[in-house]
Amino acid sequence: MQFYVDDVAMPLEPIPYSERDFPSPKDLAGIEVYANTGTIPVRYARSGASFCGVVLLWTKDGSG
Repeated sequence: MQFYVDDVAMPLEPIPYSERDFPSPKDLAGIEVYANTGTIPVRYARSGASFCGVVLLWTKDGSG
């Protein structure tokens, strides 16, 4: 899965991510999950990408 925080792609390496790489749950305003390549919005689809889905994390203040 490719993760985005406030519209900014997180690096694909190193995986696995640690909890320090993500905003605190209390700071989240929303989460969107697109589980397969057929559902990923065009804006987040990458040609030749090696990931199968996208997770968008939106924070309350928009600063990631």
